[in-house]
Amino acid sequence: MMNAAHATASEDLQDTTESETKNPNKNDSSGPQKKEEEGDHPKLRKEPESISETDPADALELWQKWVPMDPTLYQFLHTAQLAMLQKIHELFQQADNNIPYWICGGTLMGAIRHGGLIPHDDDVDIECYQHDLERIAQLPVDDFYSGFIPRKGTWNGHVVAKLLFWNGMLEVDVFPRPSPLPEGDRHFPSQPEVFPRSLYTFDSNNLLRVWGPNREQCGEYLDRCYGPDWRDTVCVYNHDYNWYHGAGFDPRKQVLSLTRYNAIVQRAGVLSSLLQIESTAQATVERMLEQHGSWEHVQEKYNQYKRQRVFRWNRAAAEYREMLQEQRQKEQQQLAQDEEEGVEST
Repeated sequence: MMNAAHATASEDLQDTTESETKNPNKNDSSGPQKKEEEGDHPKLRKEPESISETDPADALELWQKWVPMDPTLYQFLHTAQLAMLQKIHELFQQADNNIPYWICGGTLMGAIRHGGLIPHDDDVDIECYQHDLERIAQLPVDDFYSGFIPRKGTWNGHVVAKLLFWNGMLEVDVFPRPSPLPEGDRHFPSQPEVFPRSLYTFDSNNLLRVWGPNREQCGEYLDRCYGPDWRDTVCVYNHDYNWYHGAGFDPRKQVLSLTRYNAIVQRAGVLSSLLQIESTAQATVERMLEQHGSWEHVQEKYNQYKRQRVFRWNRAAAEYREMLQEQRQKEQQQLAQDEEEGVEST
């Protein structure tokens, strides 16, 4: 898979001449991230009437169930995700001959469907070419960007690399891809679906523009990943509420129409597309720390949140095991009852 020493000249030229196209906040197009098996995408269903679109208290209660995090900390972390994207774009663009990258998965879906990050999402995904890993490893580090791990693990059989920020407290998933990008992979876009790339904006003042797959061609890729109704249906996945790698993961746990989801998010006062950044990643980070206190203060709040999240994971796993045990007991009781009735009938 590492047989290509460098990108072709035509690809490099194509990247340097690409221009930003239409506003990404349109619905005709968030590792790959939380995927479902083919044909398994949940159908749109009627949401519970108990959740009022007009009552901010109801909306906030549901939001806090999805993301049980201090609102100030969550705003800080979402802004940090934008700053990380901003830093990646700066570093990759400034590297010799540029390093091609593109957003993918839920990050791409958020750019298209929400005009920014998916409000409840809690990670960032990008792709790059495998043959660029050594160049990425040589990118300069600073107080914000901490370094690169070329292989941190795997996801669905694919290597996952990590870009580290703030001494590894935060990270961005990087999926190294072969060149040219193969067709037919359900979890990743093909060469024609990516190139020529398009620019996507993520913030209210349009200062953050990052490369993503071709806007006119990437719809089929997202259809493969999330099902054909991703444009108007939201499935809530994140590490707090419905964790893809958790034992109790349920793709149907919370399925909302986009209209209803947007109403809940707006009533709860959470709109990631309205977050503002500065002209550079460094300036964005400095403003974040001015608004939210010292770095040590933020780090301690984040560590407290992570400990709470581990507790929730363990509790959810225990509840899931208990549910399975109850199901098995009911099945055994039913089987015993059926056998008893069969004996009596003879």
